[in-house]
Amino acid sequence: MEVMVNISDDKTYLIGRVKGTMTIEKAHKLAQMYIQQIEETGIKLILNDMRASPHQIDAEQAFIYATREVKNLGLPRDIRSAILVSDGDHSHDFNEIVAQYAGFFVRVFYSCQNALKWLKQA
Repeated sequence: MEVMVNISDDKTYLIGRVKGTMTIEKAHKLAQMYIQQIEETGIKLILNDMRASPHQIDAEQAFIYATREVKNLGLPRDIRSAILVSDGDHSHDFNEIVAQYAGFFVRVFYSCQNALKWLKQA
């Protein structure tokens, strides 16, 4: 499966992974899966493990997606989402900016330990 969401072993956060390049279609599917898991579990902390998924969505599409489409899907605004990327991967940086602009608590991290520490500060 190209897009998957699991619950952490300690059941405190969701883990999303994408195989291959991150596209708008995969982002949409991932958001739908998060919404379903949030509704089922009430967990609103998300670790987006994008270390194997460079971002290939252009800036205009990313802006429209974050500010309109995600809202229409019904993703709760009170989630806290860490985007974990590989060292030197800045392809997700714009996502952090537009997601914050859209009212979401999102940050990009290069360390899983730092990402989890930030998530659990909630």
